[in-house]
Amino acid sequence: MKRACNPPPGRHVAQRVLALQLAVLFAAANAFADSWKLLYRKNGIEVFSSTVSTSTFKAEGVLPVDVVDILAVFSDVPRRTEWVKSLAESRVVSDNHVDRVLVYNRYRLPWPARDRDSLLETKYSKDYKGGTVNILFTAVDAAGEPPRKDAIRLTKVEGKLHLKVLGKGKTFVRYEVNLDPGGWLPQWVCNYFVRDAPMEMLHAMKRRIEEKRFLRSDDREAQMPLWHGNSRN
Repeated sequence: MKRACNPPPGRHVAQRVLALQLAVLFAAANAFADSWKLLYRKNGIEVFSSTVSTSTFKAEGVLPVDVVDILAVFSDVPRRTEWVKSLAESRVVSDNHVDRVLVYNRYRLPWPARDRDSLLETKYSKDYKGGTVNILFTAVDAAGEPPRKDAIRLTKVEGKLHLKVLGKGKTFVRYEVNLDPGGWLPQWVCNYFVRDAPMEMLHAMKRRIEEKRFLRSDDREAQMPLWHGNSRN
């Protein structure tokens, strides 16, 4: 899925407005979950629970992978099923090819739990000069994608993926999610689906990149100088 590197001048105003909207949303999210309790550490990743919201968790740490490859893996929506546990279907519903993507996801859960699905609006905000990426996602309704009888539609999903370039092949990553799985779930499934999801996401993404089992975007070489043109080391 390609993204424009140098959008036409007419898009700059819209992008600045989007950046301001994202900043407001992130500030609101941080105000809501600005106090954290460390739950555990695993392979260099720390997992926290919010002391404000019992359904909010985050994982963060430094990964020895390049930000360009993280974005390539994350943006390859249909192939997320190959590395995200329990994800049975993932497809793009709509894409403006710049900063917004609407994605349908379906999670296959073990009996007797019912499957879950969701429609997530994902917004990208990239700061090449500062070396940061903020990806904000939230559950939405969309025409043509009504709830299915054989799955529980997730109506409360809010999260963000924050990336900070520390150098070539080195990225700080923070993944945060506030999720209500809806309906009944066994505790061990709930732990994985909610509490451990951010940590599992980061480790799976790292393995995916290290094993080189992902489609490198055609504009990867063009993206590298944008992120690493002015070395931050």
